[in-house]
Amino acid sequence: GVAARISSLIELAGLDLAQATERVVHEELVLRQAEGGVIAVDAAGRIAMPFNSGGMARAARHPDGRIEVVAFLPEP
Repeated sequence: GVAARISSLIELAGLDLAQATERVVHEELVLRQAEGGVIAVDAAGRIAMPFNSGGMARAARHPDGRIEVVAFLPEP
């Protein structure tokens, strides 16, 4: 459902990948009292990795060749 919603916001509302993923994760999931995150890539290779949970480890190779590895994990 989350991926379909992001896709719809891009296609029908004209949002870009960052805007669509931020809206779904930080607004729509929060309204449903849900936590989560996504790793999304658009047709141009742009990457978005938002999350609203206590932690989410993730990595990506951006179109410019930059490698991003991030681990925001909750403290024990």
